Amino acid sequence: MFKNYLKIAFRNLVKYKGHAFINLVGLSTGITVCLLVYLFVRHEWTFDRFNKNAHRIYRVIQHERKSTRSAHSFAETPVPLGPTLKQHHPEIVDFARVATSQAIVRRGANRFQERVHLVDPSLLSIFTFPLLQGDPQTALQDPGSVVVTESMAMKYFGDQPALGQQLNIQLGSERRDFVVSGVARDVPRNSSIRFDFLLSFENMKMLMSERARNHWGIIVSETFLELAPRAQPATVAERITATVQDYYNQVFEPGLVQLFLQPLTDIHLNPTYEGGSEPVSHPAYSIVLGSIALLILLIACINFTILTTGRCTYRACEIGVRKVLGANRAQLRRQFWGEATFLSVLATALAVGLAELFLPAFNRLSGQQLSFQYDAISLLVLAGAAGLVGLVAGSYPSLVLSRFSPIAALRGQLKVGREGGLQQALVVTQFTISIALIISTFLMLSQVRYLRSKDLGFDKEQVVVIRPGGSLEENARLLERFRNALQHQLSILSVAGSATTVGQPWAKVGYTDTDGLYREFYSAVVDYDYIKTMKLNIVAGRGFSREVPSDLREAIVVNETLVKEYGWESPIGQHLPSQNFQPHRVIGVLSDFNFQSLHARIKPLVLALDTAPLRGGIENIDGGPLMGMNVISVRLGPGDLPQTLALLERTWKEIAPSLPFQFSFLDDNLEQQYSTEVRLSKIASYSAALAIVIACLGLFSLVAFAAERRTKEIGIRKVLGATVTNVVALLSKDFVKLVLLANIIAWPVAWWAMNKWLQNFAYRISIEWWVFVLAGILALAIALVTVSTQAVRAALANPVESLRYE
Repeated sequence: MFKNYLKIAFRNLVKYKGHAFINLVGLSTGITVCLLVYLFVRHEWTFDRFNKNAHRIYRVIQHERKSTRSAHSFAETPVPLGPTLKQHHPEIVDFARVATSQAIVRRGANRFQERVHLVDPSLLSIFTFPLLQGDPQTALQDPGSVVVTESMAMKYFGDQPALGQQLNIQLGSERRDFVVSGVARDVPRNSSIRFDFLLSFENMKMLMSERARNHWGIIVSETFLELAPRAQPATVAERITATVQDYYNQVFEPGLVQLFLQPLTDIHLNPTYEGGSEPVSHPAYSIVLGSIALLILLIACINFTILTTGRCTYRACEIGVRKVLGANRAQLRRQFWGEATFLSVLATALAVGLAELFLPAFNRLSGQQLSFQYDAISLLVLAGAAGLVGLVAGSYPSLVLSRFSPIAALRGQLKVGREGGLQQALVVTQFTISIALIISTFLMLSQVRYLRSKDLGFDKEQVVVIRPGGSLEENARLLERFRNALQHQLSILSVAGSATTVGQPWAKVGYTDTDGLYREFYSAVVDYDYIKTMKLNIVAGRGFSREVPSDLREAIVVNETLVKEYGWESPIGQHLPSQNFQPHRVIGVLSDFNFQSLHARIKPLVLALDTAPLRGGIENIDGGPLMGMNVISVRLGPGDLPQTLALLERTWKEIAPSLPFQFSFLDDNLEQQYSTEVRLSKIASYSAALAIVIACLGLFSLVAFAAERRTKEIGIRKVLGATVTNVVALLSKDFVKLVLLANIIAWPVAWWAMNKWLQNFAYRISIEWWVFVLAGILALAIALVTVSTQAVRAALANPVESLRYE
């Protein structure tokens, strides 16, 4: 019987080639999109699960309640936390601290700026990071040892054995030789700890003083705990909070700090907490992509249902004969399900090939490096996809067509739904989805354009950003030498240094004011030329001046938001409302500028030449660096860009031969802040195009069926004088009504979805009515072209042919 079903399915495939082709194209396209998105979603939702003890590994989260209005949760914790917890709690099997830092790595004449991880030796036993060479138990016991990945081993040593080789690594202002004690397999991309170099945590003394390392108010490292098999995380969290409360009370008001345990597998898709060594993702991104993929597949399945029910009248005799010969409903249902599954299997096989073909393009679009892995789970997903699509696509035809009376079937008196109501509902559903995607695409692209073109309050063009990578003292000296070497170059307008710059993390400073309120502002140390180089607008007072010596120790420049928050009517000469700060005064007010991304409102900002004015009053510092010339910004003038960049590199190598010259453009850095939105808008635009194409394929076939059913009517109308326009209007009007109805349904759905999405941005476009009208007109125009193609063909047919046998 099964063999017979397959044989009939194949015959129908050959007999109705056009019908089969449209179904195959639609289903394979939908499944291809689903397979590609499945790879992305699987990558995102399986982060860190490769660790054999992932279910027992937790990251300690430090929650600080500053006041009734202010609370923050941090992924970083104080350095002494891990050892203290291990000492007092037997349910903690082990701990590992993880801190990251920029370093200069040298090997012979080669030198590179790299990111290194400073970790406890236990990291290699808690996590599953296998070593290809070396012993994980002893690899990091010696502070002078370094573990490198196989990629870094190839980069620095080529084909030579890496074990036992030396690397010169500079952390901060200190340089020393490290011996390679292990070579680790490259870290999986779905890991929340992604390292190239592992150094012993003991080397934190190269970056921090002993006092800072033992201070419970300074958070610089993540702390991971491996719990005993039967330990309860919630109970452990309560106990560890109680254990360290006395230490925190020395820094904070009693009871303001609480510790939580975050499961390792929860880290990547939880953007709630501040800090962390690796960027995290938002689960909504995966959910949106998954929803788009399923909607496209739904449109393809609807196409199958439309075409199958449209063809039912042509298979009426077959159904009637089978029933007369004894076929029951169950057998007919199995036949139609078998045909749908057969086509679904073919579409899935084709989709696998298409997915492999388009995977590189999808990787560029999604910003990932995904690959197909034909493991048991993937094969199960493929089989499940083929079966599910066959079940969904064939469900209505198999259930409805099997109910028909054999007499009605043999007479050709089959009616599906109420006067074709089912087909109309399916067409409306298809175009509702398509129009909603078109509207969403328009609004996403408009928001991305707005993000790129909005006046940020500074000039982002022609600014080169350089990260020196040396110690605080080295960077300060290098800045002055670099500026002096370039000051007479016509192609260089200005050079400035700062602790950070726009588009990068800024230090968030917290303090208690004279009224006992906890306040926060963002701050950074800058040099005299930063305001000029970034072309910031001073609306009151002045900027920093070398001609005023007191500016170095006393002057601060604030933005308009801080002035408004503090209620200063005359801000010049004012000071921050705390007696603990050193003597200082406001010398200038900057027009508000977006120093963070447009996801957030502009916050209060304080710029200073030195940390001296803020000393004593700072209770907490989070986020980016507050001091040091960590960033050098160079504003370029008119001229040949490649020559100017060559000049910068040549000058850099002359004054800092031991430091690599690594630069980027400020506008490119700012663009990276919205990479997720750019990718999502591109994916949405491609999805909308696919959705409308698949929907139009179904509409094309549906119009063809309608024209065939009304062949004689059209012939009679033409004999009676109907023009081509009349016939086209006759066949088009019903479908135009369906598209208009789809607009009415799609508009509120799209408005709700995009309004929710735009809430992620503090600065956003308004949703204009014309976007909905434009999307509706576009969908209607595409539908009209599709319908007219078939309608014109039917209208131009010779009426004699259709009436010859009447």
